[in-house]
Amino acid sequence: SLDGAVDLDSFLAGEDIAPRVALIDQGAAGPPLWTAALEASMRGAGEVTLVTPLPAVCGDVDGTTFLTLYGELSARGVRFLTHHVVPGLVRRARLSRS
Repeated sequence: SLDGAVDLDSFLAGEDIAPRVALIDQGAAGPPLWTAALEASMRGAGEVTLVTPLPAVCGDVDGTTFLTLYGELSARGVRFLTHHVVPGLVRRARLSRS
């Protein structure tokens, strides 16, 4: 469950350490999202979760980068929630294009 999690922007702008941070891939993940998870972890977030509709995280980077980045994310305890879409965010994104 992502209850109580804040998004990255709220976490980075906040004065207090957020206990939970959720980073949600809305179709354009790539290295910025994966490294943002590292940033949140290094800045003291108690729990960081990456949510992606993809079957795996970091699959959009070359092999060497994948091994390094995935290893660092795992070592820092970042949680991976694959094959997931956050319905409210997808719906809002569709509505904003109209």
